[in-house]
Amino acid sequence: MPLNTHILNDSVEIQRITTTGLDSRGNTADDWATATASADCRKVSGGTTEDRDGRNTVVESLTLYFGDVVDVKASDRIKDGSKYYEIIAVNTIRDSKGDDCYTVASCLYRE
Repeated sequence: MPLNTHILNDSVEIQRITTTGLDSRGNTADDWATATASADCRKVSGGTTEDRDGRNTVVESLTLYFGDVVDVKASDRIKDGSKYYEIIAVNTIRDSKGDDCYTVASCLYRE
């Protein structure tokens, strides 16, 4: 049974890295491109912490719950407003019959 879509009242942009051509030295040049412009989701903030290992950095964690039909990979990134979140894990949750119910993405933002 899929996740109830009435709780997916947030939306984010999913970006994927793509090869855009060659640079001046002949190496491939990569850039981020929009894979999904407005993916419906539920955002749950995990709060912020301060990473003092070597430098003072604020780290914000975010968990995103998507419906059963979403194209997101751990190598993608999430754009939410002006913030870019690194995806650290993507899990597809299945029901007892093996059907996809929803997808969970764990993300980090470093400031």
